[in-house]
Amino acid sequence: MIKKLCSKAGCGELIAPNTYRCAKHPIDNKARHKDYSDKRRDKVAQAFYESKDWRRLRAVVISKCFGLCARCKDNGRLRAGYIVDHIIPISEAWELRLTENNLQYLCKAHHNVKTGEDKRLYG
Repeated sequence: MIKKLCSKAGCGELIAPNTYRCAKHPIDNKARHKDYSDKRRDKVAQAFYESKDWRRLRAVVISKCFGLCARCKDNGRLRAGYIVDHIIPISEAWELRLTENNLQYLCKAHHNVKTGEDKRLYG
């Protein structure tokens, strides 16, 4: 088995190829996500995504597409969805945040592609 270096900057520890960091430098995802939410995420958007209206509409969108990714289905594939995505981001059209026609259920891969498209389109 070929080992690789720990991804922590400056650490020279060799680790298994299917891991990211050595035991001395574990990744604390809970703290990472909390830091992101506290410092980078828009507070108004965060409150919206925690709202009862959003959770209800999200469930409707998922059930209407039978839990399948919309873009995969358009390409003749069946893959489970992962996230309900705003076609036009709420940062660009807040008034469309609860409009069902502005929502699609996407798998992780297509959501990553869509996020890249949004960044190029809207900055």
